[in-house]
Parts: sequence; C-alpha cells; structure tokens
Amino acid sequence: GVLSTPRGVFTNATWERESRTLRFETKVRVTAFTRLSVFIPPGEMRLSPAGLGEVQERLSLYTNAPAGPVYESYPSLVEDFPNVGALWNTMVEFDPPLMDELLEVKLSLVNKMKLQPGEVITLSLPGFNGTVTPPDGLLVNELSISPPLFSLYWTQLSVEDPSPSLKIVAKDFVPPDSPIHVVVPRNCMFLDDNLVCTAQPGISRPSSRGVHVPSSLVLQANAQAGIVLPFPVRISS
Repeated sequence: GVLSTPRGVFTNATWERESRTLRFETKVRVTAFTRLSVFIPPGEMRLSPAGLGEVQERLSLYTNAPAGPVYESYPSLVEDFPNVGALWNTMVEFDPPLMDELLEVKLSLVNKMKLQPGEVITLSLPGFNGTVTPPDGLLVNELSISPPLFSLYWTQLSVEDPSPSLKIVAKDFVPPDSPIHVVVPRNCMFLDDNLVCTAQPGISRPSSRGVHVPSSLVLQANAQAGIVLPFPVRISS
C-alpha cells in the first residue's frame, strides 16, 4: 500500500513492467490546485538488478484525467541521489585452491554501468597476502586482462582499505555490458611497461589465517555512473 496527502487519495500503486511505469489511481475526487504527496513505504519496491543511473533525465509524469489530461510532464526538481550501478556474472577462481601456495587469481564480471578513467573495481580478499604495489606505473601484463582497459594494483591493510584488496583501475572509458576477465599470474604478479617483472611473489593465503569465509570476499565499484556497494562474489568450485 501507499500513503498520500491528502489522506486517502491514493491507497495503492501498480507497477507496469513493460512500460516501466508506476501507476496511482485516485480513490476520491480531487479538486484543482491540490498539492498531492505520495509515500511508498520501504520494502515495497526494489531497484532493477541492472542498477539505476541518470534517472533525472528519464522521469516523466502524466495523467488521464478527463478534466485535463497531461500527456507528458517533467518534474521541475528531482532530489539528488547517487546513481546505482551493478556488476553481473561475477566469479573468482583460485588455482590451486590450497593454503600456503602462490595462487593464480581469475576474476570475471560484466559491468552494467559505464566506467571512466580512474574509476576502480575492488575485490576484497581478507586474510590473503600479496605484494604491495603503487597505483601508478605498474601495469599487469595486457595479455592477462580483457579488455586491455585496466591496470591492477594490490593494497594491504590501510585506513582506506580495511581488507587486503585487488584494485582494478579503468585506464580508458569502458562501455556498459563489457565482459571483463582478469588473471593475476601466480609466479609474477606485475609487469612494468617494458614487460619486466617488478613484483614477486603473487597472491597467497597462509594456512595460519584459517579457512576463509566465502561471504567475506566482496566486490564493489566507485563509478560515477553508478556506485556498487560491497556484495559477495561467487567462488568457482
């Protein structure tokens, strides 16, 4: 149900999936120049799994009132709020899946929002070890990432990163729905511009840290076109 001011004008709403329209039907007669407010309680609506971005440019209002139909009207003010992005088909794989071994890390995903240069997708790996690398000047081998529009670096614990993390940084504009595949080799984590190994060893998980909890491995993104809050990434068996 919905709440409205004046009370009782609207009592429910109907979502039309095909037209992406939220329809409210009046239950009582409403005189002209009445200011109407509608409130949909939490839990009644969900965002699209593909995220939500640039909403201000697409919102429109219309009514079929016989006394004066409005075919399309744009809101004069839409409250500012962050765009919401999404990462689909996420999967991380560790090879070999053993403790105390250098790991080849494979990550695949599809970004549903565009990415701009400098924006970051973060894979948090609590309890893992890696070679700390600066964000500038160190590029992963271009053959190990597709499309070749990103650079990688590793961070250990810090104020900004409470968990060891692999940072995937866009070097160029990346359009939505781009299949992204990242492979971090086990024997040489990073190569410089001359394809010379600059950081050894790769990523590992000491057995002294215990068994990791899959739900603690999370992805997030800071894209302007749609932020992605931390969510668990699926681990290949």
